[in-house]
Amino acid sequence: MSRRPRQYRDDRGHPVMIGYFAAGAGIGATLYFVFAFMLQTGLEDALPYVALSALIGGLVHLTRFRGVLWGLAGLLALFFVVAIYTPVLYGPAERLVREDDLRPADAIVCLSSGVTNEGRLDIGGTERYLTALRLAEEGYADTVVRTRLPDDYAPVDADVEWLRAGLAPGAEIATVGPVGSTWDEAEQVRALAQERGWGTVILVTSPMHTRRAAAVFEKTGLTVISAPAESREYSRTPPHRAWDRAYMLRRWLYEVAAWHYYRARGWL
Repeated sequence: MSRRPRQYRDDRGHPVMIGYFAAGAGIGATLYFVFAFMLQTGLEDALPYVALSALIGGLVHLTRFRGVLWGLAGLLALFFVVAIYTPVLYGPAERLVREDDLRPADAIVCLSSGVTNEGRLDIGGTERYLTALRLAEEGYADTVVRTRLPDDYAPVDADVEWLRAGLAPGAEIATVGPVGSTWDEAEQVRALAQERGWGTVILVTSPMHTRRAAAVFEKTGLTVISAPAESREYSRTPPHRAWDRAYMLRRWLYEVAAWHYYRARGWL
C-alpha cells in the first residue's frame, strides 16, 4: 500500500504548510516568553532567542510531533492556572523564607536589587534597604553594609544617603562591590568581615530569597541571622490576590532553579 503524499496545499490551493509553520512558530515564541518572564532572565536581549524558539516551534509543528508542542503548551497553561488561582503554592513559597529571631549583631547586610536609570533603588532594593535601616535605628547594629551593582548600572549613592539621613542618621553605611550574584555578595562581605573582625551579621533580602542567601553566606563561615525584608510588592499572608500568587510563582520558580544551580557549583 503506497503512502499518501504530503499535502502542501488545500483544496483551494492555499499553502497549508505555511499555516502549520506559523502556528508552531507562535507557540514556540510564546513558550520562550513565558519561561523567560517566569525565570526573570533573557528578556533584555530577547530577539535572537525569540527567533530561535519560533524557528524550532515552526519546524516541530511541520512534523508528526506537533502534538507534543500543543501538549506542552496545554500543560503549561494548566500549571499557571492552578498555581495562580488556587492556594497550592502558599506552602512551597513560604518554605523558601527563613526568618530568625533577631538579636544584636556586628553588622546588618543589605543585599542589592535593581536600580532605575535615574539612580533610584527599585522596589525590591527599597524594601531591603528600608528594613535594614529600621533594624539599625532599633539598635541591632551600627553598620549597614550595602552591595553595589556593576558600573554599567546608574549610581544610587544620592538615593541611599537621602534615605539613611531621614530614617537612620546614626548608622554607618559601608559598601562592597561590584557584585553580580549572591555568591559574589557573600564573598565580598566575608572579606570585609575579616578585615573588621565581624563574626555575626543580620542578612536582609527579599523574603523568598532568604533561605538561599543565608545558606550561601553561612558557607563562607559567617554566622547569619536572617531577616526578610518587609514586602511591599506582594502579601505573604491571606487573603491573596491573583497578582500575589503570580508573583510568588515567579519567585518560586526562580529560587528553585537558582538553588539547584548554586548547589551544583558548591555554593551551598
